[in-house]
Amino acid sequence: MKKTNNMEKVLFIGYLKKTFMVIEDKCIFKLEDCSYWIQEDSVIFSNDNYIQKIKLVKMNERIYLLAGDTTVLVSQLHHAFQSRIFSFFKGWTGHESYSLSTGEIITQLSGQYIRKCVLSPSCLLFYYKNTTYINVSGTCAEISILPPLNNLKLL
Repeated sequence: MKKTNNMEKVLFIGYLKKTFMVIEDKCIFKLEDCSYWIQEDSVIFSNDNYIQKIKLVKMNERIYLLAGDTTVLVSQLHHAFQSRIFSFFKGWTGHESYSLSTGEIITQLSGQYIRKCVLSPSCLLFYYKNTTYINVSGTCAEISILPPLNNLKLL
Protein backbone atom coordinates (compact mmCIF):
# COMPACT_ATOMS: atom_id res chain seq x y z
CA MET A 1 0.00 0.00 0.00
CA LYS A 2 1.43 3.34 -1.03
CA LYS A 3 0.40 6.72 0.41
CA THR A 4 0.12 9.50 -2.14
CA ASN A 5 -0.88 12.19 0.38
CA ASN A 6 -2.25 12.43 3.93
CA MET A 7 -5.78 11.36 3.00
CA GLU A 8 -5.23 9.04 0.01
CA LYS A 9 -3.88 5.47 -0.01
CA VAL A 10 -3.27 3.57 -3.24
CA LEU A 11 -4.62 0.03 -2.75
CA PHE A 12 -4.04 -1.34 -6.24
CA ILE A 13 -2.54 -0.26 -9.55
CA GLY A 14 -3.12 -2.58 -12.47
CA TYR A 15 -5.56 -3.47 -15.20
CA LEU A 16 -9.28 -3.86 -15.50
CA LYS A 17 -9.87 -7.38 -16.81
CA LYS A 18 -13.61 -7.19 -17.48
CA THR A 19 -16.65 -4.98 -16.87
CA PHE A 20 -20.15 -6.38 -16.33
CA MET A 21 -23.30 -4.23 -16.57
CA VAL A 22 -25.63 -5.43 -13.83
CA ILE A 23 -28.50 -4.21 -11.64
CA GLU A 24 -29.74 -0.63 -11.77
CA ASP A 25 -27.14 0.38 -14.38
CA LYS A 26 -24.29 -0.44 -12.03
CA CYS A 27 -21.04 -1.97 -13.22
CA ILE A 28 -19.04 -4.77 -11.67
CA PHE A 29 -15.34 -4.54 -12.33
CA LYS A 30 -13.11 -7.62 -12.41
CA LEU A 31 -9.49 -6.66 -11.85
CA GLU A 32 -6.42 -8.56 -13.02
CA ASP A 33 -5.95 -9.88 -9.44
CA CYS A 34 -9.40 -11.58 -9.90
CA SER A 35 -11.10 -9.38 -7.28
CA TYR A 36 -14.58 -8.01 -8.02
CA TRP A 37 -15.76 -4.48 -7.22
CA ILE A 38 -19.26 -3.03 -7.64
CA GLN A 39 -20.08 0.55 -8.51
CA GLU A 40 -21.83 2.37 -5.65
CA ASP A 41 -22.59 5.70 -7.33
CA SER A 42 -24.31 6.83 -10.51
CA VAL A 43 -21.24 7.92 -12.48
CA ILE A 44 -21.47 6.74 -16.07
CA PHE A 45 -18.57 4.39 -16.71
CA SER A 46 -17.43 3.93 -20.29
CA ASN A 47 -17.40 0.22 -21.09
CA ASP A 48 -15.10 0.18 -24.10
CA ASN A 49 -14.36 -3.57 -23.90
CA TYR A 50 -10.64 -3.09 -23.75
CA ILE A 51 -8.26 -3.57 -20.88
CA GLN A 52 -7.75 -0.27 -19.09
CA LYS A 53 -5.11 0.69 -16.57
CA ILE A 54 -6.84 1.54 -13.30
CA LYS A 55 -6.06 2.49 -9.76
CA LEU A 56 -7.98 1.73 -6.55
CA VAL A 57 -7.60 4.50 -4.01
CA LYS A 58 -8.89 4.83 -0.46
CA MET A 59 -9.87 8.41 0.43
CA ASN A 60 -11.84 9.47 3.51
CA GLU A 61 -12.75 5.84 4.36
CA ARG A 62 -14.20 5.23 0.87
CA ILE A 63 -12.68 3.33 -2.04
CA TYR A 64 -12.62 4.72 -5.57
CA LEU A 65 -11.71 3.18 -8.90
CA LEU A 66 -9.87 5.64 -11.13
CA ALA A 67 -9.81 4.90 -14.87
CA GLY A 68 -8.62 7.70 -17.11
CA ASP A 69 -10.70 10.79 -16.27
CA THR A 70 -13.43 8.75 -14.51
CA THR A 71 -13.65 8.27 -10.74
CA VAL A 72 -16.17 5.70 -9.48
CA LEU A 73 -17.10 4.94 -5.86
CA VAL A 74 -16.83 1.15 -5.39
CA SER A 75 -17.04 -1.57 -2.75
CA GLN A 76 -15.52 -5.03 -2.93
CA LEU A 77 -17.70 -8.06 -3.64
CA HIS A 78 -16.38 -10.90 -1.51
CA HIS A 79 -18.89 -13.45 -2.82
CA ALA A 80 -18.62 -13.42 -6.61
CA PHE A 81 -17.58 -16.08 -9.11
CA GLN A 82 -17.85 -16.94 -12.77
CA SER A 83 -19.29 -20.14 -14.17
CA ARG A 84 -21.21 -21.40 -17.23
CA ILE A 85 -24.80 -22.49 -17.69
CA PHE A 86 -24.71 -26.20 -18.46
CA SER A 87 -27.32 -26.14 -21.26
CA PHE A 88 -29.13 -23.74 -23.53
CA PHE A 89 -29.96 -20.41 -21.89
CA LYS A 90 -33.42 -19.29 -23.03
CA GLY A 91 -33.82 -16.25 -20.80
CA TRP A 92 -35.96 -15.84 -17.71
CA THR A 93 -39.67 -16.66 -17.83
CA GLY A 94 -40.52 -16.33 -14.13
CA HIS A 95 -39.07 -19.24 -12.18
CA GLU A 96 -36.54 -20.72 -14.60
CA SER A 97 -33.85 -23.11 -13.26
CA TYR A 98 -30.43 -23.87 -14.74
CA SER A 99 -27.50 -26.09 -13.80
CA LEU A 100 -24.05 -24.54 -13.74
CA SER A 101 -20.77 -26.10 -14.84
CA THR A 102 -19.56 -25.75 -11.23
CA GLY A 103 -22.41 -28.03 -10.03
CA GLU A 104 -24.79 -25.50 -8.47
CA ILE A 105 -28.42 -25.26 -9.53
CA ILE A 106 -29.81 -21.75 -9.75
CA THR A 107 -33.49 -20.76 -9.73
CA GLN A 108 -34.77 -17.38 -10.81
CA LEU A 109 -36.70 -15.41 -8.18
CA SER A 110 -37.70 -12.27 -10.11
CA GLY A 111 -37.78 -10.58 -13.50
CA GLN A 112 -38.62 -11.69 -17.03
CA TYR A 113 -36.13 -11.50 -19.87
CA ILE A 114 -36.65 -13.33 -23.12
CA ARG A 115 -33.38 -13.98 -24.94
CA LYS A 116 -32.30 -15.76 -28.07
CA CYS A 117 -31.12 -19.27 -27.14
CA VAL A 118 -27.43 -19.37 -26.26
CA LEU A 119 -25.51 -22.61 -25.69
CA SER A 120 -23.57 -22.75 -22.43
CA PRO A 121 -23.00 -19.01 -21.88
CA SER A 122 -20.62 -17.74 -19.22
CA CYS A 123 -22.20 -16.07 -16.21
CA LEU A 124 -21.25 -14.07 -13.14
CA LEU A 125 -22.89 -14.85 -9.81
CA PHE A 126 -22.64 -12.33 -6.99
CA TYR A 127 -24.10 -11.46 -3.60
CA TYR A 128 -24.97 -7.80 -3.07
CA LYS A 129 -27.12 -6.13 -0.39
CA ASN A 130 -28.57 -9.42 0.93
CA THR A 131 -29.53 -10.69 -2.53
CA THR A 132 -27.88 -13.17 -4.90
CA TYR A 133 -27.81 -12.24 -8.59
CA ILE A 134 -26.69 -13.79 -11.86
CA ASN A 135 -25.50 -11.84 -14.89
CA VAL A 136 -25.77 -13.85 -18.10
CA SER A 137 -26.09 -12.90 -21.80
CA GLY A 138 -26.88 -9.27 -21.04
CA THR A 139 -29.50 -10.03 -18.38
CA CYS A 140 -29.40 -9.85 -14.60
CA ALA A 141 -31.83 -11.72 -12.34
CA GLU A 142 -32.30 -12.39 -8.63
CA ILE A 143 -31.68 -16.07 -7.93
CA SER A 144 -31.44 -18.74 -5.27
CA ILE A 145 -28.58 -21.24 -5.41
CA LEU A 146 -28.56 -24.90 -4.45
CA PRO A 147 -25.06 -26.22 -3.73
CA PRO A 148 -23.54 -29.03 -5.80
CA LEU A 149 -24.93 -32.43 -4.78
CA ASN A 150 -21.47 -33.68 -3.83
CA ASN A 151 -21.34 -30.95 -1.12
CA LEU A 152 -24.55 -32.14 0.61
CA LYS A 153 -24.18 -34.37 3.66
CA LEU A 154 -26.33 -37.46 3.95
CA LEU A 155 -28.10 -38.02 7.27
